[in-house]
Amino acid sequence: MATERPAEAPAPRRRPLRVAAGVIGDLLFTTGVPLALLVVHSLWWTDLTASRHADAAADDLRRRWSSAARTARAARAGQAGQAADTAGTLAPPPYGGRRTAESASCTCPPWAAATR
Repeated sequence: MATERPAEAPAPRRRPLRVAAGVIGDLLFTTGVPLALLVVHSLWWTDLTASRHADAAADDLRRRWSSAARTARAARAGQAGQAADTAGTLAPPPYGGRRTAESASCTCPPWAAATR
């Protein structure tokens, strides 16, 4: 006994519009996923490099500020040392406006000369 195979029905024909839409969808998906990954990677890498540059700039600024502070402290210490060396050579006039020999030899600002 031979079994007969039923006649195969012809495959349904796809409409050209559906075929075109399927191809376009596949192409968009194929190009869209790598482009989305590229955008994510670019943003992530840009954030990392910008963070590194900002950290380097902040470190440089802190270094410059600390060296400027050290220089200013040294200058103030130097001025204080000079002031300590010359302390007592100039004497202001005594309270009450009486002049002494020591205060007569000092050069006073113009506004102080009027009060003598």
